[in-house]
Amino acid sequence: MAAAWAARAGCRPTAVIEALTEANQRAEGVRRHRWACDDDAPVVLYSFRRGEHDWPGHARSHGSRSVDATAVMWAFFEAHAGR
Repeated sequence: MAAAWAARAGCRPTAVIEALTEANQRAEGVRRHRWACDDDAPVVLYSFRRGEHDWPGHARSHGSRSVDATAVMWAFFEAHAGR
């Protein structure tokens, strides 16, 4: 789905995939997939080895707690405000 969003936004067709390096993120197999776009507003996806359909970082999360999805989203929107 993220690749489809990237294509619609005119981003590069292939994501750069980065393994996050903090110990708990490494243990959970967290990866950041980033598609570069011409307007410097990338499409970004986080994937988790044992990801479930819940909100990462939430106290009731059954999957990852090593990434705070709310903080990650807020930082992204702040960095790309007005675009």
